[in-house]
Amino acid sequence: MRFDMKYLFLFILLLGSSVVAGEKKMSGYIVIGQSNANGRSYSNEFSVEALREDYGTNILYAYRERSWQNGTIPEELALGKVRPDGKNRVGIEVTLGRYLAAHSPEEVLLLKFCSGGTSIINFLPESENLFEPMITYLAEQKENVEKRGYSLEWKGLFVITGESDSKEGNAEKFRSRFVTVRNALKEELGIESLPTVFGLLRGNWVDTPASNYSKHDEFAALINRDMTELAGREPMIKVTPSSADLQTRFDRGDSKTDGIHYTSDSYAVLGRRLYEKAFPDSVSRIDQDHNRMCDVFEKLHEGKLENGKRNEASGNTSDTDRDGVADSVENLLEGFDPDNDDSFRTGQAFSDLHILLSRLEGTEARQQTVSAVWMRYSGGQTSGTLNSVEVLWKGPQHETTLSNGQIVTTNSSGSEPVEHIVTFSEPVEELQVSVSGMAQNNSVAFDNPFSVVEKSRDILAEGKSIVGKEKSNSSASLLFSGPLKELTISVPGNDAMSFLLKASVIVPGKPLQQVSDLEN
Repeated sequence: MRFDMKYLFLFILLLGSSVVAGEKKMSGYIVIGQSNANGRSYSNEFSVEALREDYGTNILYAYRERSWQNGTIPEELALGKVRPDGKNRVGIEVTLGRYLAAHSPEEVLLLKFCSGGTSIINFLPESENLFEPMITYLAEQKENVEKRGYSLEWKGLFVITGESDSKEGNAEKFRSRFVTVRNALKEELGIESLPTVFGLLRGNWVDTPASNYSKHDEFAALINRDMTELAGREPMIKVTPSSADLQTRFDRGDSKTDGIHYTSDSYAVLGRRLYEKAFPDSVSRIDQDHNRMCDVFEKLHEGKLENGKRNEASGNTSDTDRDGVADSVENLLEGFDPDNDDSFRTGQAFSDLHILLSRLEGTEARQQTVSAVWMRYSGGQTSGTLNSVEVLWKGPQHETTLSNGQIVTTNSSGSEPVEHIVTFSEPVEELQVSVSGMAQNNSVAFDNPFSVVEKSRDILAEGKSIVGKEKSNSSASLLFSGPLKELTISVPGNDAMSFLLKASVIVPGKPLQQVSDLEN
């Protein structure tokens, strides 16, 4: 019988090495490369609110950027949740980490070891290079997770590099150098196989005042051809689809000079593509026990999976809205929409995936929601929703920004503060209010105490007020404990500010039950 090679990559990816009985398992994934592996765009440039802050839970993430020239460490994030770096920059981890965590039955470790301005040459196992520092870093983080009680299995490698290799004399050697680095890494980690996904180069660069990379397009195309051919012969190596559609920061207008680094949204797309290549059969079929059958069908038809249902449970992985949940699953479950990755109107992209996972675990789905769509009723009232909780905002609104759920208020009555009263149809346990646009020493006062979740260095918290500094554009995120039925916000005179409301609420719907229970 002929073995279908398309399953070999996934099988070995999930196999890993042996673990010590009794220890918690953790699956480890590594990202290496240059600045586009680092991530050179900014969290606040995401077009989707969820990608700015909500990165998932059952994942540990750490990141080190190291100079290959003098050994300095320009940027580092200690082991913790997925988050922007100290300069608020993000990369592929925002979606790659989300998908790895959501589809894994085990805790996930995602490590990035990168260096801006480098090529594959700088990762070769030679002295005065990045290879030994990389191995040292991986060993350090392995020890850190083992101290937390985990047994780590290395499951995969993601490589994003090649721009600096796209030149005459280097491009034709890229493939062999890539293989050398990968083989040396396997040897140092003590593993027999290391499934690897390479992110193909964009190859259609636009010249900017900062660079003339378009002259490298021919050599980038050579690297892409060689790596695609290698992936065709080596089942443990995969390449992403063409990256020609990914935007640079220059393309989108986020920068006037940067035509090399991707936008935040494009990093999110690339992260998802890397995952889809690593797990071609799981990207939408929620298969946490890895038996190649959809967990939802198994749960709903437990003990009753006839041949037809077995086929349905093992196939039908099309995912129109690209939210990580197959269309066949969304069509089966009440409230889910295969054309909408936010079926329950939480205001958070990809929310369907997290809601479904909660229900599979037999728990109610609690989701952070954003008041994303405000409806203007009259000059003094605007309404929105936090999922099933209706929100009514009363006060002299200036305008409403629908694209990201913010409501913009302005006080046109002079120097006296104007009160805005926000009421909720049901008590909200925890409400997060993000305020931006504060300047000229202006303050915003509230009638409920709060804690500061996040702030810029220009913000001050004084009692129940926050104060911006002169000539600044201060911002802060505040957490109000509940149950909160009403919140009064006092806006100072002659100023305009933006407010974003978020809350953690129970999404309507029950945990998944067996078919027999549903029929009764």
